Amino acid sequence: MDYLGLLGMNRNSSLRRALLAGTAIGLLLAPLPLAAEDFIGYERSPISTSVADWETDRSSPADFKNIGTFQGRENVLRLSSRPPAADASFWKYEGKNQRVSVRPGPSLLRGDLWVPESWRTSPENKYIRTGIWSSTMPEALVAKGLYNDNAAVFAVTHLTNKDSTDDTLHARAWKSSVGSSGLFSVLESAPLVRYGAWNTIELRVMPAENKDEYRVEYRLNGEVIFS
Repeated sequence: MDYLGLLGMNRNSSLRRALLAGTAIGLLLAPLPLAAEDFIGYERSPISTSVADWETDRSSPADFKNIGTFQGRENVLRLSSRPPAADASFWKYEGKNQRVSVRPGPSLLRGDLWVPESWRTSPENKYIRTGIWSSTMPEALVAKGLYNDNAAVFAVTHLTNKDSTDDTLHARAWKSSVGSSGLFSVLESAPLVRYGAWNTIELRVMPAENKDEYRVEYRLNGEVIFS
């Protein structure tokens, strides 16, 4: 993967905060089984939790800092968002990203996101969207220091209450295919969301049936929710 980003979006007047456990954000160590019949060995590629190593993505967040220890985790990154100033929805996202270097091939990105209890029922949280994303490029382009959206594989997921009839949080995931690119709401993932707790998000970039292409498998708290 070439880029990792943390994004938040807010349409309300109050400040929103997203907390991510820095020790868990990264391309993980260890060989991990992808399925009963498949096995891929991963090399660890740590993500920096120093705010100096992150750059603004789209719009600058209200605040972004390493707050140290929080709820049993160390090196926790906190991103706070403000009401969007721009009209275009693309620029309503406030976030940070950093470039990472990993060897070519299948990749895994895992991050832990803290979901406060107040996001379950608090009436002030009329609209919530926060999550992580990544993009990966063909090796030949990376070697030349080039970036091309049309050649990139995107792995993007948010926790949001958008499209929910009862304001409960659920995942949205990005899918890129002919005629159906975009973010898809995974309403059935709502029971997997843990409130007042850390939630583990996984993005797995793996070979597709066409060996020259890749697909993305999304997991929330260990369960496959979209592919």
